Amino acid sequence: MSEASGRNEEKRPEEERIKEYLQDGSFLDLNLRDLLMLHIVDLERGQNLAAEHFKSFGLNQTGLSRNIKRLSKALNIPLTAKAKHGSRVELTRAGKELARNAHMILAPTADLVSRARALHEGKKQQLRIGFSPSAIHGPMSDLLKKYRQEHSEGEAEVELILEELHTAKQISALHDCVIDIGFLRSPKHEYSIETLILQDEQFCVALHKDKDCDLTSRRRIELADLKDKVIVMVSEAASPGFHGRIIDIFMRAGIKPKRVQMVNQIQTMIGLVNHEWGVALVPEGSKVLGLPNVIYLPLEAETTSTLELAWLRGDQPPVVEDFISVARNWKKKRNKK
Repeated sequence: MSEASGRNEEKRPEEERIKEYLQDGSFLDLNLRDLLMLHIVDLERGQNLAAEHFKSFGLNQTGLSRNIKRLSKALNIPLTAKAKHGSRVELTRAGKELARNAHMILAPTADLVSRARALHEGKKQQLRIGFSPSAIHGPMSDLLKKYRQEHSEGEAEVELILEELHTAKQISALHDCVIDIGFLRSPKHEYSIETLILQDEQFCVALHKDKDCDLTSRRRIELADLKDKVIVMVSEAASPGFHGRIIDIFMRAGIKPKRVQMVNQIQTMIGLVNHEWGVALVPEGSKVLGLPNVIYLPLEAETTSTLELAWLRGDQPPVVEDFISVARNWKKKRNKK
């Protein structure tokens, strides 16, 4: 194969994507200002309030209405309709769908411009990483170390910015481009987020060495042994996937905990166990916390929790792609051991 032929092969996916874009050229009439306009209209629940925000664009109520009608015609989609009650105009279901997902284009675009401006001004590239505290003692530290080794000099130098967030907030932060990468504990999967499983850990039971002495002498714990205990667990709001995983473990065993204490983080779960507040199902990696009054025992039933790397689906800046590549290579080497 010639060098020119090789280059053509490499370009083919991008060329196919462009062809797909051009098959329905109507969306090319949609610009960022239009998306922002619809987003504000939806947030303000009406064109009257939204018009106040557009005075800085030189738009009044009439101009705003005219722009929305122009956009409806260009897309061949009715975006507004008169409300059932009163004379107020509101977005149609199609208009709301467009408006409420506008941030998925607006946020990455603003982020792209910010990154380009930073490079032009000679600033370091940044990689913003969200993490659940329970990820610190696992693969996360290995990946950060490896990435730093490869991106610590010259043009390749990247500034790593870490932000502690529970899983649900990381998902929101990824959508809003507040973070580029997230380390999530047993996330609830959705199409817009891609993930890579880094670690699959067995659950164990965290018990207080004195208060739960009726169980601490055993080699393994049956879930039925916990039915009268206070179960400390991460709330659904903080981590829907991890919360659902624990609920599912109990349901499969036919057990409904009588008393439950909800918290936001695994560390808090173990902290409460340490202070005689209850027992908790936690990933084995939690043992490294080493709290003095906590004993960890395996469950009789094999159940696992995942730690996953997450990023927005679609093309990513090189700094993000590089980190994903480091993670994939780390996992391959780990699997060979």
